[in-house]
Amino acid sequence: PSNFNAALRTPQADKRHDAMKEEIQVIKESKVWDLVLKPANGKVIGCRWG
Repeated sequence: PSNFNAALRTPQADKRHDAMKEEIQVIKESKVWDLVLKPANGKVIGCRWG
């Protein structure tokens, strides 16, 4: 699947969702990113699951 919504429409959606939750949890536990507020003049860039 090419995006999140497409991934959750497949027969493997439950397994994919569990895997995504696990990946997010590992990222949080590893402290490799911080959630920050966007400045008023900031530009949001896109991202993709690898």
